[in-house]
Amino acid sequence: MTKLKQSTIFYEPNPEPDEFETKLKKLLDYLEQDKEGILSLVEKAGGYTQVAIEFHNRNTMFGGPHIDKVDIGRMSNLNPEVDFVLYANGKFFK
Repeated sequence: MTKLKQSTIFYEPNPEPDEFETKLKKLLDYLEQDKEGILSLVEKAGGYTQVAIEFHNRNTMFGGPHIDKVDIGRMSNLNPEVDFVLYANGKFFK
């Protein structure tokens, strides 16, 4: 048996497909309910936010997430790192 050296907490603000900006706002609303707890997780356990984005049926330019000034400030108050993971899926356009 392998003993893991890490723990993970997953929270999806809304698991259905939605805009990145909407999901980010809902996540921040949730995390800000316990700002001190989140700051402790970030500091003591290396807590961070991971964003996984899956694009369907694209050929070249995928675009990317936009974070407005208000949400940058909200994120800054929680002090997390952010990791973006991008996936491309589907058939190419003809």
